Amino acid sequence: MDDIRTELLNKIKAAGRGNEMTFKFKLMETDELRVVMALSMMEMFGMVPKATCATKNHKTSIKLKNEANRIFVSSKDNVDDFIKAWETYSKSIAAAPNKSEELSLAYANRSAVLLRLHRYAECIEDINRALELNYPNKLRGKLLFRKIECLGASENSNDVCKVLDEATSWLENITLEDDEKQKYKVKLDCAKNSNFTESPKSKMTKNIPKIDHHPKIPCASEALALKYNDKFGRHIVTTRKIQAGEILVVEKPYAKILMPEEAYTHCSHCLQLHWALIPCETCTNAMYCSKKCKSEAWKQYHDIECPITGYLLTLGYNKRSLFSMRLAILALREVGSLKKLKFLAEFADSQKGFAEDGIYHSEKYCALHTLVTNVDKRSVFDLFERALNAAFILFYLYTKTTLFGKQFSPSLNDLAMNDDITYFGGIIMRQMQIIPSNIHSYEEERRVETVDIGAAALPFCSLINHSCDPNVSRCSSGDYMIVFAIIPIDKGAQIYDNYGIHYAVMDKYERREKLKQFYFECECTACKKDWPTYEKLTSFNIMSISNDKKKKIAKLLENFNDYVDYATEDEIEDKPYLLIELPKIISNLLKYVPLPCCEVNNAVETFKRVFALTYGNKFEFPKLR
Repeated sequence: MDDIRTELLNKIKAAGRGNEMTFKFKLMETDELRVVMALSMMEMFGMVPKATCATKNHKTSIKLKNEANRIFVSSKDNVDDFIKAWETYSKSIAAAPNKSEELSLAYANRSAVLLRLHRYAECIEDINRALELNYPNKLRGKLLFRKIECLGASENSNDVCKVLDEATSWLENITLEDDEKQKYKVKLDCAKNSNFTESPKSKMTKNIPKIDHHPKIPCASEALALKYNDKFGRHIVTTRKIQAGEILVVEKPYAKILMPEEAYTHCSHCLQLHWALIPCETCTNAMYCSKKCKSEAWKQYHDIECPITGYLLTLGYNKRSLFSMRLAILALREVGSLKKLKFLAEFADSQKGFAEDGIYHSEKYCALHTLVTNVDKRSVFDLFERALNAAFILFYLYTKTTLFGKQFSPSLNDLAMNDDITYFGGIIMRQMQIIPSNIHSYEEERRVETVDIGAAALPFCSLINHSCDPNVSRCSSGDYMIVFAIIPIDKGAQIYDNYGIHYAVMDKYERREKLKQFYFECECTACKKDWPTYEKLTSFNIMSISNDKKKKIAKLLENFNDYVDYATEDEIEDKPYLLIELPKIISNLLKYVPLPCCEVNNAVETFKRVFALTYGNKFEFPKLR
């Protein structure tokens, strides 16, 4: 899109109409009018959207499968190589035409990696899928013996016997060279007399913590209240003393979206890691953990996204732009018509996001619509860029999907004249302004890192303001986002999240530059007093505090290094006491030392890590035996 925008601007400049177009664009008072003007400019200067789109292709699938084979075969029992091969096989599966032999071969080959990674149930899933498709009969023996090994590892003796009988029948009826047939007979005899090792047990699904719900805000604790003033806008305060470690919000997102680069390792609908993903039958951009997720995605939004996401990716659209389209589609689907969507938008503005029943439903568009757009603070160029992006998305929705009842002919003029559909373009542009200031990262733990795998629209969490020294933190957990206190918070105090711009990792100047994207200047204590970054933080040992306090702190921290090691090595499963002990350490440290303090920072970060490992999403790397 950068090239297209530059080309359009150059054409406007070459025609000597730059000042005129800027002046006219400034006069546009709504997002709908801005999108209409972008469409008109595209028509005026011959910028009809044109892009190619990756489609399912035999050659592409075979090429990816061969690349995965190379990685797998050349690996020297390295789990990271196996993970790379597994992901590349998934890409081959996504690229393979529906019900083709290439699809069956890709499933079969991925099952080999899954066996090596001890993912036995998922390996069997892939084997069954391959066998149900056009898998070559002469190769079926390999899969049957692989399935026997998986079933044996799972100690499922009844199913092992059934597959042994199937393998025996296959061997008796297949025409093979004598030496090859003999090899299979030896394998069959070995399988019948094998003592299989037990499969590693899958961990239970993590429980989502419970809270006492606020009567008007179901996702929030009763200890919170929504307030408004001119300085902070809508913001969240406490109604009682909050203890460190207390859970304050458990919010189900209005919607989530997966990063495009995670599409072959995680489900495109629920965003969870899955080892045996199944593809969309039409496009190459979405894979799912189950038929249920696949069906839900199709009914909610993917039937519309499927024909056009490939074009948008080719044009360089990123996660945020794609999410703006999804949010708009979901809003329209929620109410059923553009007329009802207009009514809902007007009602939401009048009620500050609360629904007709007086409840703030964070899973409804009414709450999402009212999040801040900062439209009055944006430059003309910023708004033009978003209008042009929205116009392109609208054009593809208009011409390649049935979102508006049918597919229309590719006429920019006709589109610009259709008031109902251009209103929807304005909704897309609105999401493009909401997203930068409100949308949250959806994350998972990978070894010692926290990795951004997607984005979530969380209307209530978006009302929590920023501080460079926050008092709460967030944790992505399956279908929910959990917000928890990381330090004690006084009654009547505002709760503050961190927008990825923390005093410990950025100096004040860098933080202020980064925060410009949110259109405010932070006034937290860390900014007012210009606290140092982590490497310059003071330890309690050299602070001007009494020896008695230093002795108490040393006693308090006597097991802390062990806690850090447990958190670093992810050895917390049998140590639930860490979620109690670490908040205690934080609370007591704050009684003894002034801020900023190195030990307080360390305790908070360790607690956040333990909380994420306990409740959050996690990419568990298999251990090879």
